[in-house]
Amino acid sequence: MNIKKAVPIILIIAIFITGCSTTRENSHETYKPYDSEEIRIYYPKKEDIPDDNHVEEWEKYIKGKYGMDIDLEYIPLYTPSSVREFLFKGQIAIHNYFDDSREANGLVYITSYEVLNQLKDASLIIPVESYIDGLPGIVNIDIGNIEAFSDSSGNTWAVPLSDGIATEYRTYNKEYLDAAGISAPRTIDELFEYGKLVSGKDFDGNEIRDTYLFDYYLTGRMSSFDDIFRAFGCYGSPGYPVQFNPHKQKFENFVLNPNFTEAMTFIKLLYDENIIIEKTFPKGDYNVASIYSSSISGAFKENEQSFYLSGANEKYLIREEYACFGLAVMGNTRKPKEKLADFLELAVNNADGRIDLAVGFENKFYKDNVSYYSLLGDHMDVINRHDIDMIVDLEGTSRLKPIIYGDNAVFAENIKMKLDDNRKVDEELAINFRSNLSYHVPFDMTRLETEAINANLFNDTADLFRNILYKDMPIEDAVEEYIRWTELKYKWIDELDRLNAG
Repeated sequence: MNIKKAVPIILIIAIFITGCSTTRENSHETYKPYDSEEIRIYYPKKEDIPDDNHVEEWEKYIKGKYGMDIDLEYIPLYTPSSVREFLFKGQIAIHNYFDDSREANGLVYITSYEVLNQLKDASLIIPVESYIDGLPGIVNIDIGNIEAFSDSSGNTWAVPLSDGIATEYRTYNKEYLDAAGISAPRTIDELFEYGKLVSGKDFDGNEIRDTYLFDYYLTGRMSSFDDIFRAFGCYGSPGYPVQFNPHKQKFENFVLNPNFTEAMTFIKLLYDENIIIEKTFPKGDYNVASIYSSSISGAFKENEQSFYLSGANEKYLIREEYACFGLAVMGNTRKPKEKLADFLELAVNNADGRIDLAVGFENKFYKDNVSYYSLLGDHMDVINRHDIDMIVDLEGTSRLKPIIYGDNAVFAENIKMKLDDNRKVDEELAINFRSNLSYHVPFDMTRLETEAINANLFNDTADLFRNILYKDMPIEDAVEEYIRWTELKYKWIDELDRLNAG
């Protein structure tokens, strides 16, 4: 197998630079684990898997540098044939690796709740709540990060390797807000009034009235409509029509929600009033007053955020997204707590160890430049960079040296400034977490089956929006046609009922 570098280097930079560049004096200190047994780690991965020789070389490198005996085994994932356009997740061919649960011995590096559910459903892993207390980096972790890996019975199925919480929100161009004399909208009515104030204005002075409230996709996984639909009590978007509804505690296609017509009427009004525009490729020569996304500080010269919109719905308006990095424990693992502690001691409390797990070899893929680690080679070389890519991002790792591409101090400082801005936004956003404004999807409700349904409905849902927005089809008629046609093709209604029935 040949490795391909899929995760852009900027992603690694964003994970490891946390705005604090204090150098840890003992970053080269060799860590000797107190348990000499081999730590077997399985890594389910869809693509970009290092070849066997590279993995063996890395295992010898870790053994020599830290005295830790790691047996790293990648498990390739495949995409079910029922998923036509869904490219980012996959299933484990479990019986190709484990004939039964008695062979399940080792830790599993988790990057997907869907994969974690597959392991749990196959009885290959065991709950870990009894092992968590006292593990390095876990002491001060927010209870929400643990609950993100917990099921409705209170069993926790993986040890969190990240304390990050994220969400999407609307960022406004503060220059336009100031010109309109208002602050960032918090309600549907305020959004509409602001849209009327800014749309069609010539803010950049090019003598063209080319400003819109926002632009949007009808195809693709990005959506500019999420906060609008939630304000009406609907949970979905053109790219993800089937989502978890926290009010009903089940999955639903938002098109079937009784409030969909009202929400769509509002969006149609924005379109008819020339307040919003479909995104073009390449982007047309126009300006937007807001963007709905995540971590987009710097989108405008000056920003102001609004983390939710309220309307008929005033609850569960912010979706908490917990980073799915974790370690699961297989059923016949010897001394699981000791092995978890050894891995985390290396990954959290040792700067070199954290980098070696995420990137690979010192002086081959990175170099220690005293104040930070520098990635070597061309960051655009996605074929020849053989990363191991086991990322751990727990509280405390910000004290360790960050990774920077190259030795460009200006570039490094700009990244730090951007992430400082993001951190300020995250702190403001966190005030709303764990309140009745926010919700998160239980991990055992995150299923590949829903992804398959969404992949099948993807193009048809975009056509539904086109029929309403561009062809002026009555919303009720368009919805009726959509349901009839998609059910005929995919039989998704019964499948959704089965999922909700457990």
